[in-house]
Amino acid sequence: MLVLSSSSFSGLILSSPLRLLTSTSFSFIPGYSYVSPTITSPFSGSIHNGRYHSHFAGSRSSDEIGWAFDGQDDLSESSADFSDEETGFDLSTEKSYLHNICTDKSRDNQTINTMEQNPSSDNYIIESQLIQLAPASQIAYFYLQDTLGLPEQTMWKLMFDAASVLGFTVKNLEKKVSLLRRTMNLSDEDVRTIVGKQPSILHLSADKNLGPTILFLVRALDLSKDELRSIVLEYPCILCYAISNLVGKIDFFRDTVGFTTDETRDLVLMEPKLMCAAVMTGLEPRLIFLHNEMNIPLDTLRPVFQKNPRILLYSVEKNLRPKISSFFVDQLQMSREHICRLLSSYPPILDYNLESHIMPMKEYFVSELEYSPTEFRSILLKHPRLVTHSMYKIKHLVGVLHYELGLDARQAKRVLFQAPQTLNIDTETNLKCTVEFLRSTFDLDEVELRKVLAGMPTLMICSVEKNLLPKIEYLRQEFSKKYDCDNVKSSNNGISGFEHLKEAVITQPTLLGYSLEKRIKPRLAKISAAQVDLKKITVGITMKEDKFDQWLAKRKAKVDLYGPEIAARLSSRRVKKESTISVARSSPSTISLSDDASEVPEKENEEIQRETERRKGRIVHWKR
Repeated sequence: MLVLSSSSFSGLILSSPLRLLTSTSFSFIPGYSYVSPTITSPFSGSIHNGRYHSHFAGSRSSDEIGWAFDGQDDLSESSADFSDEETGFDLSTEKSYLHNICTDKSRDNQTINTMEQNPSSDNYIIESQLIQLAPASQIAYFYLQDTLGLPEQTMWKLMFDAASVLGFTVKNLEKKVSLLRRTMNLSDEDVRTIVGKQPSILHLSADKNLGPTILFLVRALDLSKDELRSIVLEYPCILCYAISNLVGKIDFFRDTVGFTTDETRDLVLMEPKLMCAAVMTGLEPRLIFLHNEMNIPLDTLRPVFQKNPRILLYSVEKNLRPKISSFFVDQLQMSREHICRLLSSYPPILDYNLESHIMPMKEYFVSELEYSPTEFRSILLKHPRLVTHSMYKIKHLVGVLHYELGLDARQAKRVLFQAPQTLNIDTETNLKCTVEFLRSTFDLDEVELRKVLAGMPTLMICSVEKNLLPKIEYLRQEFSKKYDCDNVKSSNNGISGFEHLKEAVITQPTLLGYSLEKRIKPRLAKISAAQVDLKKITVGITMKEDKFDQWLAKRKAKVDLYGPEIAARLSSRRVKKESTISVARSSPSTISLSDDASEVPEKENEEIQRETERRKGRIVHWKR
């Protein structure tokens, strides 16, 4: 494209791969396109009364003056602040062009007629002046547009934000682009991305700015070419900072926060925008709030920053203080330990909007589901990823629990309180399949199913193939060995091992929630070795190891004293009603463990009496 301008015409762009360096008033030539220079023109110039005016096209009009040369004497001195290499203007060449234009007043009419008939020539006729045109390969505008392939939008941005780049020599621009390519293995698209985001990067000197800055980043953070490329592609403005500025930011992470060089590098790679934040007015105030005001130790903050570096970019007054101090501490009554636990388990919780997301969720749990603020705090501490779900998802799950599984309000509330992770699973493909598996495996009716689900809500988030099925198969096998032989089955009124297992699961649904290898198998093996009733796994499974050993020792002593069958019947004896307790206290000899009281030996009656005396002052708080 070519630009011609004069006092009588605002500008002209010729659709030719050559650029007109100077112009006076002119006449149109057929075969060229003429457009206003304020739309596309990178440069325009004009000559008035022997004075040459040149300027960069942009928001300024074509009459604004950039450099002025008055006759041949003025051509020897330039008022520009840039060197020939930086500006791209070869003043000696322009001087000769201008001298020829201003002094040569006559042209051969035949030459004029020939040029007017051949507009594709590399010469141009303007008021009997023969103007020589420079090749497009020597013009910065065409190098950026054609060679680098910058789109029109980027060219517009470059003309408005860094117009002086269009005055650089192509050699100068090639040197900078080549440096960027070599040091970061950039493709053509990468170069276009960097220039599009930060056009002023072409202002920087390859030797004095870009090269030293790249070398400093590579050495200070031990970056590879690909790592440097990922940082610069996202935030090219990092290369525009002074080295002293970058040193202060890296020292903040190393010396103040206490990261190592490798940890600092990983932090910057995860969030390159950290290198754009100011230390005194940005990074330090956020660290002071979290460490000094909220009393969060640096040992806790460092892993939090590594998981979510964006925390160091959030405003203290508009983001961190309202969420942590006003909401977590004041409304949910969280302690410092609670906040440390919350941030450590899920640092991105601070990324969510307080007013439009977290607060409406809290209001729903407190107002509609009737949780207290402290109960909502417990749910949030147990499952911080609760904030990742929409209100639609939460209400949908509550509807499934109420209307499809038949849980009442208390049971549904317990499910969400004990297992808020239920929100993470798909209700159609996971939740309903797990519930149906439990129903069909144990042949549960609706009441029994609801009791199991409410008793151990986490069963709904367990995998059937990898978790529940192996446990049930093992328990069924062990219970069958114990109860399905003829003698034992007859002594248990014909109840099979599977029915005993079903009773155990309904009595203690948490049985299926423990680890098969670390808890269920070892405990059941010890109970079986001690000849204690296997159904007592519902009691022993919940105890700590030392308590379990003490409990098992007492049960084994009873087995040694009375034998397995009588000890089993003694241990399974339950007080179901207040009247039964009264009868046992007044007349213990009338209570029998079987239909035929004569079958109970004398020692058993004595044991019943001692057990009844022991229970006289005992309050039964709950029963399974």
